[in-house]
Amino acid sequence: MTTGRDQQSANDNTATERTARFNRRRLLLAGAGIGVGLSASALLAACGGDDDDDDASTPTTGAASVPTAADTAATASDAPATAAVETPASAASPDAKPTEAASPAASGSGWTFTDGRGITVELDRMPTKIIAEVTSAATLWGLGIRPVGIYGVQRDESGAPAIQAGDLDLDSITSLGEEWGVIDVEALLALGAELIVDQDWGEGIPSGLTPEALALLPPGIPSCCINVKHVSIVEVIEQYEAVAEALGADMEAPELVAARDSFDASVANLQAAFAARPGVSALFGSALTEGLYVAHPDESSDTRFYKELGLDIVEHPVPEDFWELLSWEQVNKYPVDVIFLDARAGYERPEEFAEIGTWEQLPAVVADQVAPWYFDVPYTRARVQLIFDGMAEVFATAEDVS
Repeated sequence: MTTGRDQQSANDNTATERTARFNRRRLLLAGAGIGVGLSASALLAACGGDDDDDDASTPTTGAASVPTAADTAATASDAPATAAVETPASAASPDAKPTEAASPAASGSGWTFTDGRGITVELDRMPTKIIAEVTSAATLWGLGIRPVGIYGVQRDESGAPAIQAGDLDLDSITSLGEEWGVIDVEALLALGAELIVDQDWGEGIPSGLTPEALALLPPGIPSCCINVKHVSIVEVIEQYEAVAEALGADMEAPELVAARDSFDASVANLQAAFAARPGVSALFGSALTEGLYVAHPDESSDTRFYKELGLDIVEHPVPEDFWELLSWEQVNKYPVDVIFLDARAGYERPEEFAEIGTWEQLPAVVADQVAPWYFDVPYTRARVQLIFDGMAEVFATAEDVS
């Protein structure tokens, strides 16, 4: 699947008003406005990963042989791709998925791609000057495509790369703004931007920008959006892979093939871990001073996938809302076996509310079955595999305590 990224700390008069405004788009990026998440190395450690690039279980960032946008740009004309058209797929199914676009080399008639919204982007040639929201940029980077500009929060409060930034070389990419929702249009034009890649959380627009920022974008620069609402994380990964391939990535590069193979094994391992603990239930949420925001599993692509694999996840009674806000007095509403808490910076950690009696009495807390929830990472198979492997480790020892 976030307006001003620290909207959770905005002045709301009531919890009801806050919850109504705190939709999925705000959630995804909210923590970043306060100071985003863990560094990549911290993520590896937390998920039982290893920083050794030779380890088969660690994420890869794409093979050196994978063609990149930057490489292509070096030999292409400096003139931007023209004849940009965004055509809604009016005859397409509401669940239309991205198609594999024909490259100029294959079709001889320009570049065409239908994105996760069912919108077809048409250019006279393959775009090489890509601008992307930071998570999208990091995902493309991991698949071998090098955006020339990025927007969105890129570093945490310590100055280290944010978890969303993955393996991006932040020193080599032009930043068009590190505050969520805004973009430097003059810098975008100076880069000769040809295509914007972002996510769509069900609104039909790039979710990394405010409507005000979108209104300032030149009409001749099309956007390609990945649908991340009401789909599983595997579908999100596949959409990014389709975009990357359409932009010139070699998805059969040995490193990416190996990542697919190890990813499939990781999924099987995670499903087996869930099956081995059939009575163990879970809750995913974000903790703030006012209480615990409980996520509905159908709204986030990772929890949706865990549910498909058989994990019993708490479902609050309003599935069309991402969140249910529970005050700390109400936090015992769902006495589950394992609690996964938002690991991004800016959210409360268990030690920060350890003195709250209702929390301390929860079965999962008593059993020390509280784990980090990582969901805002680049959508490459190798990177997401770390999360799956960490989840499997949690369930290897989790017990039914509720």
